[in-house]
Amino acid sequence: IAGAPFVSGEAGEQLEALAVEATAETQSSMQAQMLAALRVSYPATREEVSVRGLLLDAALPDLRLGVEMDGPFHFVNDTEYNLASRFKQRLVEGLGWTVVRIAHFDWTRLPRDQHASYARERVEGALRASPRRPPPPPPPPR
Repeated sequence: IAGAPFVSGEAGEQLEALAVEATAETQSSMQAQMLAALRVSYPATREEVSVRGLLLDAALPDLRLGVEMDGPFHFVNDTEYNLASRFKQRLVEGLGWTVVRIAHFDWTRLPRDQHASYARERVEGALRASPRRPPPPPPPPR
């Protein structure tokens, strides 16, 4: 919507403001759900961590692992991340971090009672695949 040539003037500004507001509300809700789900297995999860000025939605700093909850504006189409998202990930990984990306369309398809196990599986998979660190410890007993 931003910069859309077919809507100009005050109407275009109002439309853009509504889109930003709706995205912020949806994104913050999904981020809050993701943060709660991560903290089930990883209580030390921190919200909105800056890695040399690059903001991650959530992070496990001791493991140098960031988690991004990616809303619709992170994508060019249903499967391809946009250039800004890919560039940010490469920069963060270049600083020795692992980045887990959770797409909004995957997250919203899951029942809420599966969010914690999905988040744990994504983190554990990323840590196992990372050449920089050993696999994570098992989650605490319930």
